Amino acid sequence: MNDNANILDRFVSFLSPKWGAERAAYRLVHESVLKERASPLGDRFTGDWKNFSGSADSTLIHNLAIYRQRFRQLQLTNPFVARQIDALVIGAVKTGLNPQSLISADATTEGGAAIGAETAKRFAQQAETFFGDWCHEADATNRHTFQELQAFVLSRVLCDGEIFVRKVAVKEATRTIPYALQCYEAEQISTPMDKGSDRSIREGVELGERGQPVAYWVRKVHPGDTITVGVSKSNDFEHVPAAEMMHLFLQKRPGQTRGYPILVPALRIWQDLDKYWEAEIVAARVAACYAGFIKTLSPSGAIGALSQSTESGNYTYKDFELQPGKVRYLSPNQEISFGDPKRPAEQFAPFSQQLIRAGGLVANLPYELQALDFSKTNYSSARAALLEARAYFAMLTRYMIDHLCSQVWNDVIVQAVGMAQIMVPDGFNARKRDWLRQKWYHPGYDWIDKLGEERASTEALDSGVESLQEHFQLLGL
Repeated sequence: MNDNANILDRFVSFLSPKWGAERAAYRLVHESVLKERASPLGDRFTGDWKNFSGSADSTLIHNLAIYRQRFRQLQLTNPFVARQIDALVIGAVKTGLNPQSLISADATTEGGAAIGAETAKRFAQQAETFFGDWCHEADATNRHTFQELQAFVLSRVLCDGEIFVRKVAVKEATRTIPYALQCYEAEQISTPMDKGSDRSIREGVELGERGQPVAYWVRKVHPGDTITVGVSKSNDFEHVPAAEMMHLFLQKRPGQTRGYPILVPALRIWQDLDKYWEAEIVAARVAACYAGFIKTLSPSGAIGALSQSTESGNYTYKDFELQPGKVRYLSPNQEISFGDPKRPAEQFAPFSQQLIRAGGLVANLPYELQALDFSKTNYSSARAALLEARAYFAMLTRYMIDHLCSQVWNDVIVQAVGMAQIMVPDGFNARKRDWLRQKWYHPGYDWIDKLGEERASTEALDSGVESLQEHFQLLGL
């Protein structure tokens, strides 16, 4: 008798030892299944689960090219992937982040005296005006403004996982200062073949003792532009110091050197949605053709009895022509049936919606924003969805400010002061941090219920819950 037998088990065994033995055997099987299901490791349902214990680089680097290529393909062919990236870019930077100088009247000159409110105001106006003018010449290729570059850079970070923005000197008579930005795709940063044994270089990123980037190896020509013969050597690359390069990627693990598309977890979902839609569309096209199938018990003579033929390639097909009111008498032993695929299927729309919802999770996008479908929302649900999405937008906005915009502002203003484009008192270099303080503003979001939200905002201002600066910041003013 099993030690775990209860009173019922013992009673059944007393009445029939056979029944008792079968009951005990079933109990043992049941308990073993429960133990197996209770363990998250090593059961038959997770036996094919592959485990990786490598570092961030060893785990990611070998798959980066595949991730990028597949996501770029989906961005070109899948409307939901294109929308996902566009929605994140629009939410995070919209028409472009703009700066405001925060120079304080307490900033001091070289002699230690405060510059005063008038000097601070004049410097702020000059700095903001100059930076606004420079924005139109920000791109080294003379194609984009700085606001357009913000959207472009973020879209590549999301799709490719990373982008490299180099600070270059462009000396042209039409430029206010010889400072511009040049963007490189991920493939253009790689390790020369003759440097492959150097363990301090990870996929083109040269690291220091603390793991900090000290230089980048940049291909002079994009590897996809030409068919190169032989191997790439150091003279095919530029060795760019880290101070001249901004490497933008969303780091997920310590020690991670290169970035990968953060939307990768949804890659399979979008591919499955593509294939599912293709299958449904093909079935619907077949249904629209009203296809008929002739069945015969004597196939040897059936094909020859058909009068018309259609040639396609090396094959000849016999066919019927259907006309309104026409009756066609079949040969003996033949019957006709018509295909009825019933497409699209009843579950096509709800199943597609579930896949779209799942694909939007990785980007923190609600279904309404992912599919631009607000047909089933009310004010409360729409606002809740937008607030959740805007929290993620704010994180991306903060990243762009810290890793791109602030650095560019500092470089532009320092060069402008150095070239006497902006006049400042002595002491700028000694207290540079005070002079370069700035804040960046998002263009703001439109209200869903303008009257209701204006009333709520007014009450928040009156009660002191929201400051006037916070109020205008939300509006992008």
